[in-house]
Amino acid sequence: MEDMIAKILKVEDRAQEIVASAKRDQENLQKDLDKEIENLYSDIHNKEESKIKYLTDFENKESEKKLLEISENLKRQKKEIKEKYNANREAWISRIFENTVK
Repeated sequence: MEDMIAKILKVEDRAQEIVASAKRDQENLQKDLDKEIENLYSDIHNKEESKIKYLTDFENKESEKKLLEISENLKRQKKEIKEKYNANREAWISRIFENTVK
């Protein structure tokens, strides 16, 4: 009988060891999952930041390119207006004088 009780206690001790081991494994798994989730959030955040920086840089470059095009267009138009003015100045002055005197 004592032998039977000893075996039952031994089985009970082993069962408690298995339960304790399972709890430790569960806690370790939960820690690993929490860490993995944290890493995933961090990766997502880093990718978002990288994409935002890329898009911001792209928009800035496109804006600078567009401003340069506008500036070059304005310079060209200003040059054309000056050339027209210089080429037609005397004729315009004469025409204005003639229209004013008449």
